[in-house]
Amino acid sequence: MAIRQRLKPQPELLQPAPPAEMPTAATLLEDPLQMKTYDLSPAIDEVLRGRLLGKILKSLTGFPTGTLQEVALFVDICENDHGCTTPAEEFITDLVVVYRRGSGLTPDQAAEVLDKFRESFTDALGIAKRFNALYADVLAGE
Repeated sequence: MAIRQRLKPQPELLQPAPPAEMPTAATLLEDPLQMKTYDLSPAIDEVLRGRLLGKILKSLTGFPTGTLQEVALFVDICENDHGCTTPAEEFITDLVVVYRRGSGLTPDQAAEVLDKFRESFTDALGIAKRFNALYADVLAGE
């Protein structure tokens, strides 16, 4: 009897999952470089990722070696951008985002990004000094 009770069907587990949000025609026509990339449904995220990867791969095949190296350097910068704790990387990616999300880059916009860089750089130096002072023994053992 106890075995039958444990094997009893559980109707709540048999309910179909709610349908995923499907990309709309408007979403598919949007410039993938201008679309927001946060709070996307999994289906829209998958479509956007595919479009971006397609655009990147198509462009890369025609680039000369020097340009490919520049792309690889930018990829490295993006991979190492951890916000204000990596101020140089954050500065470069912020400049690119401001440039692309607007219609170019004005001196005032660049100055705003530079001001943020100066502040983040100063903060990062203070954090590094404090970390080194607190964990000198750990760092010496590395």
